[in-house]
Amino acid sequence: MEDLILIIDQEDVERRYIATVLAADGFDLVQVATVVEGMVQAMTHDPALIIVSEETSPVRIDEVISLIRRLTEAPLMVVGGGGDSGELASLRGGSDYYLSRPFRGAELAARARLLIQRSSADIREIPPQSAQALKAPGSRRPRGQGRAA
Repeated sequence: MEDLILIIDQEDVERRYIATVLAADGFDLVQVATVVEGMVQAMTHDPALIIVSEETSPVRIDEVISLIRRLTEAPLMVVGGGGDSGELASLRGGSDYYLSRPFRGAELAARARLLIQRSSADIREIPPQSAQALKAPGSRRPRGQGRAA
């Protein structure tokens, strides 16, 4: 399944809301309530995106992010109550995006789609001749990279 999203959220109402929004946008979903279930499903299904709630007691969100990063390279969106400390901790811990509650369903679906598209894009190294063509006319070498004496 190319567009499978794993949702990890211990709050039933919030998890169902996220699932309803994403299902309406055409995504396939796996929903779980605990971090342990989430780890098992991440290994079993190879999701295109993982959405995890910031409230993951008894495990801290930075530990959850670290565990997920060891299991998969799937992009990771953290959904939380907002505030600089939670957002910064999530991003520093390795999440790809932090979505603050309350959020609009359309924003959630658009962010999910964008994260999946970016992660599945076939990014290749630019060939040297193409890189030369990208140089602005009249551009110079950076200082210290002049010709050898």
